[in-house]
Amino acid sequence: MKKTILIICVFLFSVCSCYGVTSDALLAKVKKLETPFVDVSLSVKVTGDKTVIDDLGDRYEEVLNMKNSTIKYKKHNKIRVQGKLQGINVMVIQNGYMRKMTGGIYNVKGDKKNDPGQRQNSLDLGILSSSIWTDNKVTVVSESGGVAKLKVDPIYGGNDKRHDNIWVDTNTLKLVKRERYNGAGELRNLFEYKEYRELTPGYYMATKYLGYNGKKKYLGTTTYSNIKVNQKLADSLFKI
Repeated sequence: MKKTILIICVFLFSVCSCYGVTSDALLAKVKKLETPFVDVSLSVKVTGDKTVIDDLGDRYEEVLNMKNSTIKYKKHNKIRVQGKLQGINVMVIQNGYMRKMTGGIYNVKGDKKNDPGQRQNSLDLGILSSSIWTDNKVTVVSESGGVAKLKVDPIYGGNDKRHDNIWVDTNTLKLVKRERYNGAGELRNLFEYKEYRELTPGYYMATKYLGYNGKKKYLGTTTYSNIKVNQKLADSLFKI
């Protein structure tokens, strides 16, 4: 009997300690580091073949095909994107779950709470924020060499197979890689993060990343410049 109990205890210990980091521990670290950060504005440049950039689909197509676009982001999940799309000045604003797109022939507004494929979050900007835990079930899948693989499964939006896998440096919280899966559970996109900017002490944003489609074909590279942090951006900029 004692031997059986010992075996069970050893097994439970091995299961509980197989990863050196937990989702809750990462969240606590993110909350601490993100506290001084309020907002950021930046310019975006996307290089690549337009025909394959379109493969990014969903919310990415209109944003990444904009010319000379700028992004303003205020935590949590207040996003404003401006640029030219097919020669038309276009603006996309998201405030929480509400999202609108205006300019020329574009005039769309709606609640995207139950449509995670149509709304953006901090991961789209290369930032790991605590809001990711608010809207998703985040679990540690594996850990190796100081990098944890996390599954990010939307809480809202139906019982399908849509989710992200993200790889995070557990020391710096820098995003290393991201996979996006559609509702059928098929790989839609892959992003590899290459360069970073420290927004506030110890809190980073990826400033260059490579995009691939579901077949891992290279699509293009996104680069940020003119990065300005904590400008006290007015809430009126994100009004819908």
